[in-house]
Amino acid sequence: MRIVKLEVKDLENLLKKVREHGYVVEQGPHAVLLDHSELSSYVVKKDDKVVAEIVAHYLTQYYLVEMKEVSNDDDYLREPLRIKNSGVKWSIPVNDVLVIIHIDDNEFIDLIEKYSDVFPIENGEEVIKHYKEKNPGHTKIPNILLARILDESTS
Repeated sequence: MRIVKLEVKDLENLLKKVREHGYVVEQGPHAVLLDHSELSSYVVKKDDKVVAEIVAHYLTQYYLVEMKEVSNDDDYLREPLRIKNSGVKWSIPVNDVLVIIHIDDNEFIDLIEKYSDVFPIENGEEVIKHYKEKNPGHTKIPNILLARILDESTS
């Protein structure tokens, strides 16, 4: 087992690339946190074998509501519906994505080592900066899920 930290700016693109290489990606535990970020794990399989698990702490398009600092309840409830109906969908990791590699799969390891991307939206860097300024403890969040996954895999 080996853990790789991967700089990712577009989580949806990473998952798409993994699928394009013939891997099955299944979403594991998922939570929307009180700071409006999300934490998810994904199991990567090939030929029914678990190749890796991916842990991602990220923001979605709904975080834009928090950036607007809406002042009344009506607008706060209306804005997520507007975003949902816009059809815009993205996921930008706040921290490095953690990839727990369970078996030596050279194709998967090569894919991860060569992976690079760009933000899925023009102001992606601004969105992440806003979140990090408001949530200085953000770096600890993915470690909680990582610890749980490692505990389960060793027991």
